[in-house]
Amino acid sequence: RRWVFALGQRWVFAVSLCEMESKRAKTARGRRILARREPQLVENPKRMLVLRGQKTSALVNDVLRDLFMMGKPHSVHFKRHNAVHPFEDITPLEFLAQKNDTSLFAFGTHSKKRPHHLVLGRMFDSHLLDMYELAIQRAQSMAHFVIAARGGASAESKPLLLFHGEWENSPTLASLKGLLLDFFLLQRAAAISPIGIERVVVFTASSGGDHPQVLLRHYAGTLKKSAEGTSPFVDLREIGPSIDLQARSR
Repeated sequence: RRWVFALGQRWVFAVSLCEMESKRAKTARGRRILARREPQLVENPKRMLVLRGQKTSALVNDVLRDLFMMGKPHSVHFKRHNAVHPFEDITPLEFLAQKNDTSLFAFGTHSKKRPHHLVLGRMFDSHLLDMYELAIQRAQSMAHFVIAARGGASAESKPLLLFHGEWENSPTLASLKGLLLDFFLLQRAAAISPIGIERVVVFTASSGGDHPQVLLRHYAGTLKKSAEGTSPFVDLREIGPSIDLQARSR
């Protein structure tokens, strides 16, 4: 009897799994979400969730908006305030990430204890992989830069990422570099054509002191002819955002 009961339990459990797998989305949006979650021969670009905490500052809002713009069309922006506390309970954030099919998140808050606070993190299988606390020391949004300086650069073009400074001198910076690659490298390219470089994002790291610093600069690149008639060169013009960050420890 025990053996039959155990077999029956397994059979019921197997049937329930089959029923779960046989479920189909009833709406077009649901079918698109399920299709994105299926295994892919070529991995799709990572999607980013941008959201605010219960209280934010104008500086935090500007940084979040610019991160959303740099991540388009693979980013989702929640403009309302959310009662989310990632370091106390990550469950609400994991739920929002799964619901919106995002594996990256940028979360901003502002308080007296932690002013102009930014949290960047990654998810794997809808569960937290890692996250980093950063203090926004200074920031100039895209709106502060002359629109004409952008030239023909499209906000949705693939950027070239440059890492400069002491990224390997600190375990925190080395880990943060991997996260920044996921955030800003929308698609990996097997080869690069100089003609196709429209945007360049430069990250400069300084490991001095207990709290490493990271400077983010965003440029539009234009290929121009040399006056001497030699090889062309790339002219860089800053288009924003320009952000100075400092790593925080809890």
